[in-house]
Amino acid sequence: MTTHPTTEDAERLIAAAPCPSGWRPIETAPKDGTWVLLCKQMGQHYEIGNGRWGQKTCPLLGFVVGWSTYCLMTQPTHWQPLPAAPIPDGGPA
Repeated sequence: MTTHPTTEDAERLIAAAPCPSGWRPIETAPKDGTWVLLCKQMGQHYEIGNGRWGQKTCPLLGFVVGWSTYCLMTQPTHWQPLPAAPIPDGGPA
């Protein structure tokens, strides 16, 4: 018997596909501790930083599961994979 994808499967695949700018909805971001680029629109401007999903320490609440970020002061709305690291001068092309 052949199984066919459901509408929900198709919607998940569409949501996970990168948009032309490379930014993807935060709901599709990996939650396995992988470092990614994160973005949050702030009016006419954007905050961009790196971060990862995981457990973090909050002085008031103890341990909290969520986005651990550098540079972002608020909950991110979009993400994309980190680019490859630069190749040092004289390194392989």
